[in-house]
Amino acid sequence: MSVVDYALIVLVSISVLIGFVRGFVREAVSLAALVLAVWVALRYAWVLDPWLGALDESPTIQLWVARGSLFFGVLIGGMLVNLVLGLLVRGTGLTGTDRMLGMLFGFGRGVALVGVLVIGGQFAGMTTDPWWQQSRLIPYGEQLADGIRALAEEAGDRLMTREWQ
Repeated sequence: MSVVDYALIVLVSISVLIGFVRGFVREAVSLAALVLAVWVALRYAWVLDPWLGALDESPTIQLWVARGSLFFGVLIGGMLVNLVLGLLVRGTGLTGTDRMLGMLFGFGRGVALVGVLVIGGQFAGMTTDPWWQQSRLIPYGEQLADGIRALAEEAGDRLMTREWQ
């Protein structure tokens, strides 16, 4: 195995460790809050837009300020939900199960991150480099990258067919 293979293993291992420390509930709520924040920011910026009258000079900036405000507002709400659910999990005595499931979540996140990094490497033209060719794990990352790219393309098509303003 090459150095890049060990680096990928360390990356996934760190993600598993973070999942273990935080637990499944905190990890899942954080991910759900992030997805919800993006969705709310894209979908409902027009609701907040009129309240930002001071930015009338630039409608584009006004729209992005509305999106940013909604995004961070939902993230803060998610943090509060995360805090309450974390206390509930501790109170019920399910911390062991929560941490084991958190490890699985962390593994999935780490593997997905490897796929995203491989996409970045492909985009940067690193596929012909010797270390890329000698890696034993990058071919698995390339399969992940293909799947991620297909999902992103489908999601992008859906976004482009909707009116977001």
